[in-house]
Amino acid sequence: MSAQLIVASSLSDWAEAHIKAIFQATKQEAFDEAFEAFFAKHTEITVNGKKISRAQYKEQIGNEKGQEISATVHFPGVVEVPASSNNSTVWHCNTSAVLQTDQSLVQVDGIVAVFTNATVYLKEVDGRPNARIVTASHTLV
Repeated sequence: MSAQLIVASSLSDWAEAHIKAIFQATKQEAFDEAFEAFFAKHTEITVNGKKISRAQYKEQIGNEKGQEISATVHFPGVVEVPASSNNSTVWHCNTSAVLQTDQSLVQVDGIVAVFTNATVYLKEVDGRPNARIVTASHTLV
């Protein structure tokens, strides 16, 4: 498996592209690649106030996606705070993205908070449409 490099113009665009890739993946291999590309191996994850492992979170998202046919993903709110070299004592950030600027690639650090609403369309049940709504916030530090 080789994860696809997502190149974006800002940290928030990078985060949104990765989250969309996770929720819009309809095949297990695509989901695995999207998840691996977005979540670092030593990620700290808290869901509803409880710390869970990266593997548990991956399983939870996979269960929410179920027998997915497609998904729509919206971002009702995004907050981005780029790391500043002048303020490195104030912002010590580990979130990195590969961004495209004027035909070249640069790595940028900062903090991003992304609020996500995903509607996951599942296989029909008894001939009726079936969907699951996932609301989440991801703070990337």
